[in-house]
Amino acid sequence: MSFELERNGKSYFVIDNGHISSASAKAAGIINPITGKNFVLSWRFEEFLPIALETYAALEKFLGIQIVIDMPIIRSIDSIDQENLWLAKSSDSFFGKYLDGNGYDADWLSAFRKKLGYIPIKNSFRVDIKSLLYHWKTHLIENGRFLEEEFDYSLIEIKNGKVDYKEFTFDKVVFCEGAQAIDNPFFDSTSFSLNRGDVFTLKIQNIAMNRMYKDELFFVPFGDNTYWVGGGYLPKGKDEHEHKKEMENLIKEILIIDFEHLHHEYAWRPSTKNRRPLLRQSDTFAQLYQFNGLGTKGTSLAPYFSKVMSDVLFSESSSLELH
Repeated sequence: MSFELERNGKSYFVIDNGHISSASAKAAGIINPITGKNFVLSWRFEEFLPIALETYAALEKFLGIQIVIDMPIIRSIDSIDQENLWLAKSSDSFFGKYLDGNGYDADWLSAFRKKLGYIPIKNSFRVDIKSLLYHWKTHLIENGRFLEEEFDYSLIEIKNGKVDYKEFTFDKVVFCEGAQAIDNPFFDSTSFSLNRGDVFTLKIQNIAMNRMYKDELFFVPFGDNTYWVGGGYLPKGKDEHEHKKEMENLIKEILIIDFEHLHHEYAWRPSTKNRRPLLRQSDTFAQLYQFNGLGTKGTSLAPYFSKVMSDVLFSESSSLELH
Protein backbone atom coordinates (compact mmCIF):
# COMPACT_ATOMS: atom_id res chain seq x y z
CA MET A 1 0.00 0.00 0.00
CA SER A 2 2.71 2.48 0.94
CA PHE A 3 4.71 1.70 -2.21
CA GLU A 4 1.65 2.48 -4.31
CA LEU A 5 1.46 5.87 -2.61
CA GLU A 6 5.22 6.38 -3.03
CA ARG A 7 5.29 5.82 -6.77
CA ASN A 8 2.26 8.05 -7.27
CA GLY A 9 3.98 10.94 -5.53
CA LYS A 10 1.71 10.97 -2.48
CA SER A 11 2.83 11.98 0.99
CA TYR A 12 2.50 9.20 3.58
CA PHE A 13 3.81 7.95 6.90
CA VAL A 14 3.84 4.41 8.35
CA ILE A 15 3.35 3.46 12.00
CA ASP A 16 3.97 -0.22 12.74
CA ASN A 17 5.07 -2.21 15.78
CA GLY A 18 6.46 -5.22 13.89
CA HIS A 19 3.91 -7.50 15.56
CA ILE A 20 5.38 -10.91 16.32
CA SER A 21 2.37 -12.82 14.99
CA SER A 22 2.12 -10.92 11.70
CA ALA A 23 1.04 -13.34 8.97
CA SER A 24 2.89 -11.43 6.25
CA ALA A 25 6.24 -11.85 8.02
CA LYS A 26 5.84 -15.63 8.02
CA ALA A 27 4.27 -16.12 4.59
CA ALA A 28 5.99 -18.09 1.83
CA GLY A 29 4.79 -15.59 -0.78
CA ILE A 30 3.18 -18.18 -3.08
CA ILE A 31 1.35 -17.13 -6.22
CA ASN A 32 -0.60 -20.21 -7.29
CA PRO A 33 -2.92 -20.19 -10.33
CA ILE A 34 -4.70 -23.50 -9.68
CA THR A 35 -6.43 -24.04 -6.36
CA GLY A 36 -8.89 -26.25 -4.54
CA LYS A 37 -9.84 -29.92 -4.81
CA ASN A 38 -11.58 -29.24 -8.11
CA PHE A 39 -8.54 -27.58 -9.75
CA VAL A 40 -10.16 -24.22 -10.40
CA LEU A 41 -8.38 -21.06 -11.48
CA SER A 42 -7.76 -18.80 -8.50
CA TRP A 43 -10.26 -15.96 -8.18
CA ARG A 44 -9.67 -13.32 -10.90
CA PHE A 45 -6.15 -14.67 -11.34
CA GLU A 46 -5.68 -13.45 -14.91
CA GLU A 47 -6.65 -9.96 -13.81
CA PHE A 48 -4.48 -9.92 -10.70
CA LEU A 49 -1.30 -11.62 -11.97
CA PRO A 50 -0.11 -8.96 -14.48
CA ILE A 51 -0.54 -6.21 -11.90
CA ALA A 52 1.23 -8.27 -9.23
CA LEU A 53 4.22 -9.01 -11.47
CA GLU A 54 4.45 -5.38 -12.62
CA THR A 55 4.31 -4.12 -9.04
CA TYR A 56 6.93 -6.54 -7.74
CA ALA A 57 9.19 -5.77 -10.72
CA ALA A 58 8.86 -2.07 -9.89
CA LEU A 59 9.75 -2.80 -6.26
CA GLU A 60 12.78 -4.82 -7.36
CA LYS A 61 14.00 -1.91 -9.47
CA PHE A 62 13.24 0.67 -6.78
CA LEU A 63 14.99 -1.27 -3.99
CA GLY A 64 17.71 -2.87 -6.10
CA ILE A 65 16.88 -6.41 -5.01
CA GLN A 66 15.37 -9.58 -6.48
CA ILE A 67 12.21 -10.83 -4.80
CA VAL A 68 10.26 -12.65 -7.54
CA ILE A 69 11.20 -16.23 -8.38
CA ASP A 70 9.50 -18.06 -11.24
CA MET A 71 8.88 -21.36 -9.48
CA PRO A 72 6.59 -24.07 -10.88
CA ILE A 73 4.50 -26.26 -8.60
CA ILE A 74 4.16 -30.02 -8.56
CA ARG A 75 0.86 -31.00 -7.04
CA SER A 76 0.05 -34.54 -5.93
CA ILE A 77 -3.07 -36.44 -7.01
CA ASP A 78 -4.84 -38.46 -4.34
CA SER A 79 -7.55 -40.37 -6.21
CA ILE A 80 -8.73 -41.67 -9.58
CA ASP A 81 -11.52 -39.08 -9.50
CA GLN A 82 -8.99 -36.29 -9.07
CA GLU A 83 -6.87 -37.70 -11.89
CA ASN A 84 -9.87 -37.89 -14.24
CA LEU A 85 -10.92 -34.38 -13.31
CA TRP A 86 -7.46 -33.01 -14.02
CA LEU A 87 -7.21 -34.85 -17.34
CA ALA A 88 -10.48 -33.26 -18.39
CA LYS A 89 -9.34 -29.82 -17.26
CA SER A 90 -5.90 -30.07 -18.86
CA SER A 91 -7.40 -30.87 -22.26
CA ASP A 92 -9.11 -27.48 -22.15
CA SER A 93 -6.97 -24.88 -23.92
CA PHE A 94 -7.78 -22.35 -21.18
CA PHE A 95 -6.28 -24.52 -18.43
CA GLY A 96 -3.56 -25.82 -20.73
CA LYS A 97 -1.56 -22.63 -20.31
CA TYR A 98 -1.15 -23.46 -16.62
CA LEU A 99 -0.07 -27.05 -17.26
CA ASP A 100 3.64 -27.54 -17.81
CA GLY A 101 3.56 -29.48 -21.07
CA ASN A 102 7.26 -30.29 -20.78
CA GLY A 103 6.49 -32.47 -17.80
CA TYR A 104 9.00 -32.41 -15.00
CA ASP A 105 12.32 -33.85 -13.99
CA ALA A 106 12.02 -34.25 -10.25
CA ASP A 107 14.18 -36.99 -8.79
CA TRP A 108 13.56 -35.34 -5.44
CA LEU A 109 9.99 -36.66 -5.44
CA SER A 110 11.41 -39.94 -4.14
CA ALA A 111 11.96 -38.10 -0.86
CA PHE A 112 8.19 -37.89 -0.44
CA ARG A 113 5.53 -40.56 -0.01
CA LYS A 114 4.38 -41.98 -3.32
CA LYS A 115 1.15 -40.60 -4.73
CA LEU A 116 -1.20 -41.76 -7.46
CA GLY A 117 0.07 -39.09 -9.80
CA TYR A 118 1.41 -35.56 -10.11
CA ILE A 119 0.36 -32.34 -11.83
CA PRO A 120 3.06 -29.93 -13.07
CA ILE A 121 1.75 -26.36 -12.82
CA LYS A 122 3.41 -23.33 -14.39
CA ASN A 123 2.81 -19.57 -14.22
CA SER A 124 3.31 -19.85 -10.46
CA PHE A 125 5.78 -17.76 -8.48
CA ARG A 126 7.32 -17.23 -5.08
CA VAL A 127 7.85 -13.71 -3.75
CA ASP A 128 10.53 -13.29 -1.09
CA ILE A 129 8.27 -11.50 1.38
CA LYS A 130 10.85 -11.44 4.18
CA SER A 131 13.41 -9.64 2.00
CA LEU A 132 10.76 -7.27 0.66
CA LEU A 133 9.57 -6.27 4.13
CA TYR A 134 13.13 -5.78 5.40
CA HIS A 135 14.28 -3.60 2.51
CA TRP A 136 11.06 -1.59 2.32
CA LYS A 137 11.18 -0.87 6.06
CA THR A 138 14.82 0.21 5.68
CA HIS A 139 13.79 2.60 2.90
CA LEU A 140 11.01 4.06 5.07
CA ILE A 141 13.35 4.59 8.03
CA GLU A 142 16.06 6.19 5.91
CA ASN A 143 13.52 8.64 4.50
CA GLY A 144 11.85 9.53 7.79
CA ARG A 145 8.58 7.85 6.93
CA PHE A 146 8.45 5.21 9.68
CA LEU A 147 7.68 5.07 13.38
CA GLU A 148 8.05 1.71 15.13
CA GLU A 149 5.54 1.57 17.93
CA GLU A 150 2.12 0.19 18.75
CA PHE A 151 -0.69 2.37 17.43
CA ASP A 152 -2.90 3.76 20.21
CA TYR A 153 -6.46 4.13 18.91
CA SER A 154 -7.44 6.30 21.89
CA LEU A 155 -5.10 9.09 20.75
CA ILE A 156 -6.90 9.70 17.46
CA GLU A 157 -8.75 13.02 17.29
CA ILE A 158 -10.75 14.26 14.29
CA LYS A 159 -10.54 18.05 13.98
CA ASN A 160 -11.56 20.22 11.03
CA GLY A 161 -11.66 17.22 8.70
CA LYS A 162 -8.14 16.13 9.68
CA VAL A 163 -6.81 13.28 11.80
CA ASP A 164 -4.59 14.28 14.72
CA TYR A 165 -2.41 11.56 16.27
CA LYS A 166 0.20 12.64 18.82
CA GLU A 167 2.33 15.26 17.04
CA PHE A 168 1.12 14.18 13.58
CA THR A 169 -1.73 15.47 11.44
CA PHE A 170 -3.04 13.38 8.54
CA ASP A 171 -5.70 13.85 5.89
CA LYS A 172 -6.62 10.18 6.04
CA VAL A 173 -5.55 7.04 7.89
CA VAL A 174 -5.59 3.54 6.39
CA PHE A 175 -5.43 0.66 8.85
CA CYS A 176 -3.49 -2.24 7.26
CA GLU A 177 -3.16 -4.22 10.47
CA GLY A 178 -4.08 -7.81 9.72
CA ALA A 179 -5.27 -9.76 12.74
CA GLN A 180 -4.87 -6.75 15.03
CA ALA A 181 -7.94 -5.27 13.33
CA ILE A 182 -10.05 -7.34 15.71
CA ASP A 183 -9.32 -4.64 18.34
CA ASN A 184 -9.91 -1.62 16.11
CA PRO A 185 -12.79 0.39 17.62
CA PHE A 186 -13.54 2.25 14.39
CA PHE A 187 -14.70 -0.81 12.41
CA ASP A 188 -17.09 -3.68 12.98
CA SER A 189 -14.93 -6.71 13.77
CA THR A 190 -17.75 -9.19 13.12
CA SER A 191 -16.98 -8.93 9.39
CA PHE A 192 -14.12 -11.39 9.76
CA SER A 193 -12.76 -14.14 11.96
CA LEU A 194 -9.20 -15.03 12.91
CA ASN A 195 -7.54 -18.20 11.64
CA ARG A 196 -4.19 -19.46 12.85
CA GLY A 197 -1.72 -20.84 10.34
CA ASP A 198 1.35 -22.86 11.40
CA VAL A 199 4.69 -22.81 9.61
CA PHE A 200 7.66 -25.16 10.03
CA THR A 201 11.18 -24.53 8.77
CA LEU A 202 13.08 -27.70 7.91
CA LYS A 203 16.59 -28.45 6.74
CA ILE A 204 16.60 -31.28 4.19
CA GLN A 205 19.90 -32.37 2.73
CA ASN A 206 20.58 -33.55 -0.83
CA ILE A 207 17.17 -33.30 -2.52
CA ALA A 208 17.77 -30.10 -4.55
CA MET A 209 14.14 -29.12 -5.03
CA ASN A 210 13.69 -26.48 -7.72
CA ARG A 211 9.90 -26.42 -7.54
CA MET A 212 7.26 -26.05 -4.89
CA TYR A 213 5.52 -29.26 -3.90
CA LYS A 214 1.87 -29.49 -2.80
CA ASP A 215 0.62 -32.53 -0.92
CA GLU A 216 -1.58 -32.02 2.13
CA LEU A 217 1.02 -29.41 3.01
CA PHE A 218 3.10 -27.04 0.87
CA PHE A 219 6.86 -27.60 0.74
CA VAL A 220 8.67 -24.51 -0.56
CA PRO A 221 12.45 -24.32 -1.12
CA PHE A 222 13.99 -21.25 0.52
CA GLY A 223 17.63 -21.96 -0.39
CA ASP A 224 20.58 -23.39 1.58
CA ASN A 225 18.70 -26.68 2.02
CA THR A 226 15.97 -24.96 4.05
CA TYR A 227 12.28 -25.43 3.34
CA TRP A 228 9.13 -23.60 4.37
CA VAL A 229 6.35 -26.07 5.21
CA GLY A 230 2.80 -24.96 5.89
CA GLY A 231 -0.84 -25.17 4.97
CA GLY A 232 -4.25 -25.32 6.53
CA TYR A 233 -5.27 -23.65 9.76
CA LEU A 234 -6.08 -24.41 13.38
CA PRO A 235 -9.72 -25.54 13.56
CA LYS A 236 -11.88 -23.59 16.00
CA GLY A 237 -11.91 -25.13 19.46
CA LYS A 238 -8.99 -27.46 18.85
CA ASP A 239 -6.08 -27.57 21.27
CA GLU A 240 -3.10 -25.77 19.72
CA HIS A 241 -0.53 -28.23 21.10
CA GLU A 242 -2.48 -31.15 19.70
CA HIS A 243 -2.72 -29.37 16.34
CA LYS A 244 1.03 -28.73 16.25
CA LYS A 245 1.76 -32.37 17.05
CA GLU A 246 -0.60 -33.54 14.30
CA MET A 247 1.16 -31.29 11.79
CA GLU A 248 4.55 -32.62 12.86
CA ASN A 249 3.28 -36.18 12.37
CA LEU A 250 1.84 -35.25 8.97
CA ILE A 251 5.23 -33.88 7.86
CA LYS A 252 6.81 -37.20 8.85
CA GLU A 253 4.18 -39.07 6.82
CA ILE A 254 4.72 -36.95 3.71
CA LEU A 255 8.50 -36.58 3.89
CA ILE A 256 9.99 -40.07 4.12
CA ILE A 257 13.67 -39.15 4.42
CA ASP A 258 15.56 -37.68 7.36
CA PHE A 259 15.26 -33.97 8.01
CA GLU A 260 16.15 -31.47 10.70
CA HIS A 261 13.36 -29.48 12.32
CA LEU A 262 14.74 -25.94 12.66
CA HIS A 263 11.79 -24.09 14.14
CA HIS A 264 8.01 -23.68 14.28
CA GLU A 265 6.04 -20.44 14.05
CA TYR A 266 2.42 -19.47 13.75
CA ALA A 267 0.45 -16.38 12.82
CA TRP A 268 -3.13 -15.22 12.95
CA ARG A 269 -4.76 -13.99 9.78
CA PRO A 270 -8.19 -12.39 9.35
CA SER A 271 -10.61 -14.19 7.06
CA THR A 272 -13.78 -12.61 5.74
CA LYS A 273 -16.97 -14.61 5.48
CA ASN A 274 -16.85 -14.59 1.66
CA ARG A 275 -13.03 -14.95 1.57
CA ARG A 276 -12.69 -11.63 -0.26
CA PRO A 277 -10.56 -8.59 0.65
CA LEU A 278 -12.09 -6.13 3.06
CA LEU A 279 -11.62 -2.52 1.94
CA ARG A 280 -13.92 -0.02 3.61
CA GLN A 281 -14.44 3.43 5.02
CA SER A 282 -15.41 3.95 8.65
CA ASP A 283 -19.12 4.56 9.22
CA THR A 284 -18.22 7.02 11.97
CA PHE A 285 -15.28 8.98 10.56
CA ALA A 286 -14.88 9.52 6.82
CA GLN A 287 -11.13 10.03 7.22
CA LEU A 288 -10.52 6.44 8.42
CA TYR A 289 -10.20 3.39 6.15
CA GLN A 290 -9.49 -0.29 6.53
CA PHE A 291 -7.43 -2.47 4.16
CA ASN A 292 -7.59 -6.07 5.26
CA GLY A 293 -8.75 -9.63 4.63
CA LEU A 294 -6.32 -10.56 1.84
CA GLY A 295 -5.90 -14.03 3.36
CA THR A 296 -3.65 -16.78 2.04
CA LYS A 297 -3.61 -15.26 -1.46
CA GLY A 298 -2.38 -11.88 -0.30
CA THR A 299 0.78 -12.03 -2.43
CA SER A 300 -1.26 -12.00 -5.62
CA LEU A 301 -4.10 -9.76 -4.36
CA ALA A 302 -2.24 -6.99 -2.51
CA PRO A 303 -0.85 -5.11 -5.54
CA TYR A 304 -4.24 -4.91 -7.26
CA PHE A 305 -6.19 -3.84 -4.20
CA SER A 306 -3.50 -1.35 -3.19
CA LYS A 307 -4.29 0.39 -6.48
CA VAL A 308 -8.00 0.21 -5.69
CA MET A 309 -7.49 1.76 -2.27
CA SER A 310 -5.16 4.44 -3.65
CA ASP A 311 -7.76 5.38 -6.25
CA VAL A 312 -10.43 5.62 -3.55
CA LEU A 313 -8.26 7.83 -1.35
CA PHE A 314 -7.51 10.34 -4.09
CA SER A 315 -10.52 10.18 -6.41
CA GLU A 316 -14.02 11.26 -5.43
CA SER A 317 -15.55 9.09 -8.14
CA SER A 318 -14.02 5.77 -6.99
CA SER A 319 -15.92 3.16 -5.02
CA LEU A 320 -14.89 0.48 -2.57
CA GLU A 321 -17.37 -2.01 -3.99
CA LEU A 322 -15.44 -5.20 -4.86
CA HIS A 323 -17.62 -6.66 -7.62
